[in-house]
Amino acid sequence: MARHKYEGEQLPLTAVWKHERRPQDGQVIFELFLKAQTDPYADPKSQYEDGKFKKTVTLVEETRGVWKASWTDLILPDVPTTAASLEFEIKVRSGPLAPPPDTEENAPQVSGETKDVALDAGGENITLAETVVVWPRELVISSTSPDDQPRAGVDLRLIQKNPENGQVELDDVYQTIGTDATLRLGLGHGPFEVSVVGDCKPLQPLQPKAGNLRDLVAKVKYVITAKIIAPVSTHSNPFDPIRQYVNLESANAGTNTEGQDGKGRQVEIVVGPKDANRADVGSEVFVEVDFIEYPQRDNLRPTVMGQGFQSTGEYRFTLQLDSQKEARFKVYFGVVGGHTCDVRVGGKSGERDADVSFENWRKLYYELVYPDFLNELADVQVNGAAKKDMKAEVKAKVTERLKGAYIEYELRESQSFTSTEATAGTVYPADYIGRGGGGDVLILGDPDLAGTRASPKAFQFPNDPRTVNIWMAHATYSSSAGKVAHIVKELTAANAEFKATSRYSAFFTHSMLDNTTPTVVLANSTWKAQVRSRPWVAGGDVTVTYTEQKDSNNPVNGVVRLDLTAGATASTLNITFAKAGLLFGKKSDTLNQTQREEIKTWVWNRLASITGGGKAITIAITGEYTHPKDPASQQRRRSRYDQTFAALQQICDDYRKAHPGLDPATGNPREGTPDNTWTFTHTKLDTIDVVMPSTNAADPGSFAGPAAANTCPVLVSLEVIDHYSLNGAAMAGKQILKNDPSFTDGARSSTVVHELGHLMGMTPFNVLLEPPSGMTPDTGVDNGGLYYFQPLSENLTSPHRAGVNGFRKGHQGPHCASGVGDKTPHDYSTIPGGDCIMWGSGGTQDSRSSFCATCMAFLQARVLDDIRAHWLNIRLNGVDPRGPRRR
Repeated sequence: MARHKYEGEQLPLTAVWKHERRPQDGQVIFELFLKAQTDPYADPKSQYEDGKFKKTVTLVEETRGVWKASWTDLILPDVPTTAASLEFEIKVRSGPLAPPPDTEENAPQVSGETKDVALDAGGENITLAETVVVWPRELVISSTSPDDQPRAGVDLRLIQKNPENGQVELDDVYQTIGTDATLRLGLGHGPFEVSVVGDCKPLQPLQPKAGNLRDLVAKVKYVITAKIIAPVSTHSNPFDPIRQYVNLESANAGTNTEGQDGKGRQVEIVVGPKDANRADVGSEVFVEVDFIEYPQRDNLRPTVMGQGFQSTGEYRFTLQLDSQKEARFKVYFGVVGGHTCDVRVGGKSGERDADVSFENWRKLYYELVYPDFLNELADVQVNGAAKKDMKAEVKAKVTERLKGAYIEYELRESQSFTSTEATAGTVYPADYIGRGGGGDVLILGDPDLAGTRASPKAFQFPNDPRTVNIWMAHATYSSSAGKVAHIVKELTAANAEFKATSRYSAFFTHSMLDNTTPTVVLANSTWKAQVRSRPWVAGGDVTVTYTEQKDSNNPVNGVVRLDLTAGATASTLNITFAKAGLLFGKKSDTLNQTQREEIKTWVWNRLASITGGGKAITIAITGEYTHPKDPASQQRRRSRYDQTFAALQQICDDYRKAHPGLDPATGNPREGTPDNTWTFTHTKLDTIDVVMPSTNAADPGSFAGPAAANTCPVLVSLEVIDHYSLNGAAMAGKQILKNDPSFTDGARSSTVVHELGHLMGMTPFNVLLEPPSGMTPDTGVDNGGLYYFQPLSENLTSPHRAGVNGFRKGHQGPHCASGVGDKTPHDYSTIPGGDCIMWGSGGTQDSRSSFCATCMAFLQARVLDDIRAHWLNIRLNGVDPRGPRRR
């Protein structure tokens, strides 16, 4: 066992000698032997007389056979600064014993023989096997900064354990104080441990000054409370993520503040201490970065840069503050809208002192050019200037619809023009398109979108890849590519009104410069006189000679007979006048219409059978004419005869001569193609007034009329470019937007978003439209998908024809059929509508309030750096003539 004492402490020892004889010299020798040290520093034995304390003391007999010797002035030595403690073994030995009485006085004795001597140390019984451990009384600790300057206020934890059983007897925290940042601590018996705690961290294990184990120096750096210096959220709710517009360029690109303006795909994040006075160069910041990705592309993925990380995933790393007491790293957000990045920092591992979240957004812009006679626009401010924007309620719904795709759509510029500044052919009276209230309306169409017709005001950002140029109009119309409407009407006058046969047709073309220019495709329109061919009049009229045979040649009662006797194939026609009743009554004496038609047919056929190139025929008329006894009967006979003869003469006179509607050279109906002598006037959106020329005899207007000897109907077939009303249209960064007050705000907003959707590359359909990199395009409505496309071919064997591989008639461009029950029809222009904004058409009501899940995923993953890009990826025979591209 061991006894534990302080250095400098007095340790009284008493030796008790129990023996018949005392040592020969009557003395005992006290000795303290220093045990071997395990301390890593210098062995201090040499300081203690070769490792021992020694004193010889004379025994004094107290009682018979009991001798005592005391060492009362034993002062335990100081523990050297190079040693943790001193451990002594206590030994007592006697000199040679005095000879026994019966022994010769000069008998030899064993010197140094150790006898069983008991020790009494201050009243404690100490066996010879025990040791004494000497411990230092005091510990001095000073603390410094990394640059070796005194740093007071450092918390130090002192732990001392019982040397007997190892149990902690002292565990407390102290703080260095004073200008020298020194702390003096009294020590108990036993080993001690000192550690730096609190807001400091040792740069190295505590170091003894010049090897002094009880004069220690703690060189520390501050454990900081971390904060994120930049970027800083400006949201009123600090928990809302920062919107990072990953399709915009940071104004600070290439600098150490890149992305901190909320723009760009990467941001330099600066971290530091909340209290710069309690931070050091080298103080640590523990960083955790987590990304949430959906949907996921196979390129342009988020990552952390600047710390050796170049792959996606979760990141945990430690930074050290630089000379400015800051640390920096970069986060690359990728391009996908809705991806999030959470950054957490702490001065200690696992602690969250501060955090900031980012959410990927994309910002697109638009500018408006609109007529100043367009109503319902909102007053707004753009960069401090008063501007007009689309109706506030419409804009609010646009914002809501794009929010799910993490897109903001912001007005950048707007400017107006007057009706006198408007391009010719674009301003019409309001009632032209059926709108009441008077005034003018602006109507735009394909040439405006394609840029083939000049705008009255130039766009301020005509080439910006993220800005859409929007013309606002009261109405917009577009022609079906390669398709026309045919309007056929029989005219009985030189002028007539042509009306559309379909409610989708509109009678004007925006490629023309004024509303009097015909929409008619003259080369493909026709007119033809509605009169039968008379080949026998070619070269001149036919002469008809009549031979009357009144009451001769055996006339039959009630019958007038016609006989062709010369000049053509012989034939007889009997015109029979029957009784009103079968048995009683008188025969009719009036030529009826049926009989007249019989005469017409007979005469026509006779003229048609003229042979030998003759120009004359002879017709004999036979019938009863007189009655010797009954004047009334005679009157009836003469009426039958005279009416038949008169009708024959009139019909022959009509048919034997050339009609104005016939070509005199052939006897065939006149026909032709309308030309610039025809007049076409647009009176309404669906109405054209047509005036045929009538200056010359051959002009259709000169003989147009009811069927008669000198007039006939004219059948006119007009081929008209088939225009149809649009809610909007988009192409190559440009849009036309109809502002129709009869449409709900939701319907109009869906048109805005739909057309923007086309500019953003919607919808990725099979091989026709590129999907975001690494994503699979929709398979098309014929293969279980949602997307369809206007046919590229009418060839029945083409793979791009309507009804196969997702190609459908109607709705120009790629669209989505989400919500459509039966997707099998070949023509989607007549089926019930879909519920996705990318359905191909909208109405007056709000039926397309959001993107479907498929469209939303594609739209989120789009790289929206350039919405003027050509997204179409048309492959014929599997080959893309433009080569590979990545979007």
